[in-house]
Amino acid sequence: MKIKQEKKEDILNTLLGIKMSSTLLTMKRLLVKSFEQNKLGINFEEWINLLPLLNEDGLTQKEFSILLGKDKTTISRLISSWEKKGFVKRKLNQNDKRAWSLVPTEKVLKLHSNATPTVVRIDQIFKKDLSVSELNGFLKTLEKIQSTVNHELIS
Repeated sequence: MKIKQEKKEDILNTLLGIKMSSTLLTMKRLLVKSFEQNKLGINFEEWINLLPLLNEDGLTQKEFSILLGKDKTTISRLISSWEKKGFVKRKLNQNDKRAWSLVPTEKVLKLHSNATPTVVRIDQIFKKDLSVSELNGFLKTLEKIQSTVNHELIS
């Protein structure tokens, strides 16, 4: 029985998705810890989830939901929480009067901006043992994987 278990673990350790997920969780733990230690007024989850709103003006909740890959209920709760914190405001969408556009507040823009150097510093830790060519090759590989997976998602 022990031999079968070891073979199963060996197979699981070679699965790309499992390896990437494990690595991302480790990276995320370091980011979360850094945000907590630096008392930035915003947590890492909020920081990363706000990126689409900061990169594209006036997203609707539906568009935001699609970009984050989260269901409507989760997004509604998230937005309500952010409204209470003063991070976002809902504004009637100009193109579709049935929809709300999400607008980041000055407060969250400042918090996000103040936290960005922490993310950049931690990113340097992620990259520190990689040569320039290793990093470039890794980024190219990630782009290929994303392209392949996105193609599968839409087929």
